[in-house]
Amino acid sequence: MRYPFVKLNYCIRGRCEVLLENGKYAYLSAGMLSIDSNHLIAEKPPAKKSGIIRKLTAILIYAVMFALVLRFINGITTFSDAAVATYLLWLVVDWYDCLVVDILMAPFDKFYRMVKVSPVEKSAVWFHCKGSLRGMIIGLVFAPVVGLIVMLL
Repeated sequence: MRYPFVKLNYCIRGRCEVLLENGKYAYLSAGMLSIDSNHLIAEKPPAKKSGIIRKLTAILIYAVMFALVLRFINGITTFSDAAVATYLLWLVVDWYDCLVVDILMAPFDKFYRMVKVSPVEKSAVWFHCKGSLRGMIIGLVFAPVVGLIVMLL
C-alpha cells in the first residue's frame, strides 16, 4: 500500500541507516539527506517485549564477563567483595560518562552548535545528571548479580 507522504532522512552526525522498499539498507554520512516515499514497514511497531529480552540478555552477558574478570584475574571470591568492586567500577564509568563526555566535551559537539543550544545550560546539565542517577540505580541491581555469579564460579 502506498502512502501520499514523503520521508526525509537527514544524518546529523556519524552514519545513519535507512531501510529501502526492497528490504536493503542505504547508509548516509553526516550532512547527507535522503528523500523517498513513505512506505509501510510493519502493521504495528515492534513489541517492547523483544527490547526487554535483548537488554536482559546483554546485562547477563556483561555480568558474566565482569564476574570472570573479578574471579580469575583479580582473585575475588566473596559476594560482598565482588559486588562492591563491581559497583565501584560501574560508578567510575558512569561518572566519567556524565562529567567528561556529556558535560565537559559537549561544547565541542556538532549537535549543540547546529541546534544553537548551550550545552552548559542548567537544563542540559540536569538532563545528563538525571541520566547518571539512573545509571547509578541500574548499577545497584547489576552489582549483586555479578556478586552471585562470582560466588557460583
